Amino acid sequence: MRYPQKCLVFAPISLWKIHHAETIELVNNLVKQKSVVYLINCYGELSSCAANAYHNQELCEKCTRINLYSNKLLMPKRVVKISLKFSLIERIKIKFLQIPISNFDGFLKFSFKNLPVGQLVASQITDNISGAYFNLQDKNIKKQIIAMSKNCILVYLYALKALKKYEIDDVYCWNGRRPSDGPFLYAAKSLNKKINVFISGGSTSKIFIAPALIVT
Repeated sequence: MRYPQKCLVFAPISLWKIHHAETIELVNNLVKQKSVVYLINCYGELSSCAANAYHNQELCEKCTRINLYSNKLLMPKRVVKISLKFSLIERIKIKFLQIPISNFDGFLKFSFKNLPVGQLVASQITDNISGAYFNLQDKNIKKQIIAMSKNCILVYLYALKALKKYEIDDVYCWNGRRPSDGPFLYAAKSLNKKINVFISGGSTSKIFIAPALIVT
């Protein structure tokens, strides 16, 4: 095993104070363990995230301010801060990708390499509508599905590049069940990296961390 370990942390939930606090604590603990930590921040690239499902611009700007403040004052100086940024070439490749939305079962099975795009996007959509099923004929839902699916794949492609470029050993992502966070874990799995998913523990003083793709 290489020492020190190189860890990547991705948790696009800065708008939720309690979960953002978990991220800050996790990063500080990893640094105390002498790990080299790479922190990925989103500054508007995600079409949807757990804390801003409809990509509201005001919330997006608020999230940016929180990240900038935390990076400057709350994160250890040794942490390598990186901005999530999709390449133009990959945007063009994904732009004309056909998303199978003719029927619900077909969409749920839709995947890109080892990335279960349909399942991750469906998880976010059901959160948005507070229900277990959604109507694929609804124009607004269809538009969301297409945007999230393409964004999900872009996150995955970005993650693959980042994990290789920075020679990451361990990946830590918040929750893992949505198209905004799950792709990093699946990318890590495809490269045989150690994966870790985290969220609040059983009490306010604990963080639940598991070597899994999702918090169940």
